[in-house]
Amino acid sequence: MVAAALMTAPSPETGARKSGATRGRILDAAARTFRAKGYAGTTLNDIAAAAGMQAGSIYYHFASKEELLGEVLRIGIGRVFDAVRQSAAALAPDAPFEQRLCAAIGSHLAMLLKHGDYSSADIRIFGMVPDPVRRVHLEHPADVFTAAAIDVQHALALSELAAVDAHVR
Repeated sequence: MVAAALMTAPSPETGARKSGATRGRILDAAARTFRAKGYAGTTLNDIAAAAGMQAGSIYYHFASKEELLGEVLRIGIGRVFDAVRQSAAALAPDAPFEQRLCAAIGSHLAMLLKHGDYSSADIRIFGMVPDPVRRVHLEHPADVFTAAAIDVQHALALSELAAVDAHVR
C-alpha cells in the first residue's frame, strides 16, 4: 500500500512546474484585472476569480496584493526594456542615432502590443500604486534612461539630431 502511494506521488519537479504554472496563471489574471479595473478597483477576489481559484490560494504564491502588483510591474517593465536593449544590441556600433532611436521606439511599441495586459496595466496603474512599490520600479528603468540620455548627448555632439529634427519637421 505504501509502495503504491509512493509510486503515484508527484515528483518535486512536477510540483514545481505546477506551482510555476499556477503562479503564471495568477500573474496573467492580475495583469488583466489591473488593466481593466485599475489598482484601487482590483481585489484579490477579482484576481482569484479571473485565475479560476480561491482568493486564499493566491497567498501561497504572493504575500499581498502589493507583492503581486510589484511582480506584474516588474514583468511588464522588464519585457519592454529587454526588447529595447536587444534592438540596440542588434545594430552596428556605429549605427546612426536615427536608426538607433527608430529601433528602440519600434521594439518598445511591439512589446507594448505583444504583452498588452502587462504593459497596459503598467501604463494604467503606475501613478496609482503605493509609493514604495513605485520607487522600486523606477530604479530599474533609470539605467536604461541614463544610457539613452548619454546616447542623445552623443548624437548632439555629432549633430545627428539636427538631421532627425529637420526630417521630422
